[in-house]
Amino acid sequence: RGGRGGEGGGGDGGDDGDDEYFRGKLMASRVWNGCLFVLVQIGELIASLFALLLFVFLRSCMSESVVFARTLSEGSKHTHFKDLPVGEPAWIHFDALQIGVEADLLGLGVTAPVVERLLASETRPRLSQMDDGLLLILRGINLNLDQDPVDMISLRIWVQGQLIITVRRQPLASIQEVRRQVEAGDGPKTVQGILIHILAALADRVSRYIDGLTERVDALEDALETSVDLFALEISDLRRQIASLRRFIAPQRDALFELSRVRRNC
Repeated sequence: RGGRGGEGGGGDGGDDGDDEYFRGKLMASRVWNGCLFVLVQIGELIASLFALLLFVFLRSCMSESVVFARTLSEGSKHTHFKDLPVGEPAWIHFDALQIGVEADLLGLGVTAPVVERLLASETRPRLSQMDDGLLLILRGINLNLDQDPVDMISLRIWVQGQLIITVRRQPLASIQEVRRQVEAGDGPKTVQGILIHILAALADRVSRYIDGLTERVDALEDALETSVDLFALEISDLRRQIASLRRFIAPQRDALFELSRVRRNC
């Protein structure tokens, strides 16, 4: 009996040892799985941080300041502004409010004083001969949505050799019109041609707007014969618009006159 009792006791002790062994393995497995889960999460976090850093780096290397860049010769095509063929006529249009515009202009060889004037927040129409190029600052009718047309948009133009650079702070319909002509293959093929087309588009829109004001004045003159007070507010608004136009049109006329004089002397 003692022998059998001993054998039975020994058997119970073996079972307890096996239970502890399996419990230990289960605990180790759970700990390992927990560690593995944490490692996976850390790996995913590191990968996400790396992707974010890569995105920021690539964004810093990319320029958003160029609205478009095009060659002008036969077979005009859109290209990256840094890949423009040397010696071929080209047009680059910049957005002055985008990051990197100053560095991009300097990278094209435009000198710092010219860049400063191209990016100035406040400008008036003028023509300046600087370095070996022409700086022309003009104004165009504001046809953007919910904008006052007489809140005229500044357009800055730099012409140097075979390159014309235009700089905007707001979209300008005249630039979009000339761009469409170039893209369709119907536009000018030279820097001088681009400049002339831009000037013509600006003048055409100003002329059409003034024609509209003239028609309103004529209509008011007829209406004043019957009632004066009724149209006092509209007359005041017309005066404001005409004064705003005169503020920029007069110096713009002088700048264009100076441009024609410079071209005759070239």
